[in-house]
Amino acid sequence: MLHVWNAAGEELVSVPVEEVSSVRSLKQDVQRCCGFPRFRQAFMHEGTILDDGAKLVTPGDAQVVLLSFAPAPQEDMLTFVIAVQNGHVHDVEEILRRPQDPNRPRTALVHASTRGHVEVVGLLLEAGADKDGTDIDRTTGLQHASGRGHAEVVRLLLQAGADKDLADCQGRTALMYTSQRGHAECARLLLKAKADKDLADKDGWTALICACSQGTEESVALLLRAGARKDLADHLERTALIHAASRGLADIDRSTGLVHASVQGYATVVRLLLEVT
Repeated sequence: MLHVWNAAGEELVSVPVEEVSSVRSLKQDVQRCCGFPRFRQAFMHEGTILDDGAKLVTPGDAQVVLLSFAPAPQEDMLTFVIAVQNGHVHDVEEILRRPQDPNRPRTALVHASTRGHVEVVGLLLEAGADKDGTDIDRTTGLQHASGRGHAEVVRLLLQAGADKDLADCQGRTALMYTSQRGHAECARLLLKAKADKDLADKDGWTALICACSQGTEESVALLLRAGARKDLADHLERTALIHAASRGLADIDRSTGLVHASVQGYATVVRLLLEVT
């Protein structure tokens, strides 16, 4: 067995040595066990810090030290942001190993999520980035990724425990973003994660109203199958049906929501709404 101790002499984890492929894998074991990001761990042997690629082939003891974040002057933070925005995985990993605080700047995860850089998002989450961090408009990485159809990023963020129902400064959630833009796979992931399908933004628009307003048929179908309420109205008393039909230039009896006509592109959405009892 390989026994890992901290500086206070407490055993953190014991791992069969044959299951340890490298110092990096051992750091990941410690992170899973104790929550310490691997980027902040340093393994010592005879006073020397071991490289991540070093092999540990014999049973015994190993000491791990938790490192403080390195100072981050403005120039270094700019370099970090540029690497994140451009999806430069190797550069991001090297910067995080300084170790660099993944929340300085706090928008790093938002940038990576917006651009769909799956590996960079994974590294930032592994480093302990705030999964619910926002930009100036209080928009999270999950909302940006959902609105742009980056399904793998959405999956990673949800697996990391990102709040699926957080709203931006306009009250819009990730499900509203993705429903309006017709990214069905992202909507499917959010609904599977139990995102609240009936929340409304500051104008009273729900995810279903967002989807109907743009005629995104698959998103409408997904929301209806998930039980989204089609009778909810916005602040102008317009339901999802009224939005869908009016966008399709339908003739609507607003008191009953009865649709007399529709045009191609929105006819399917109207039919879906009318079929649901």
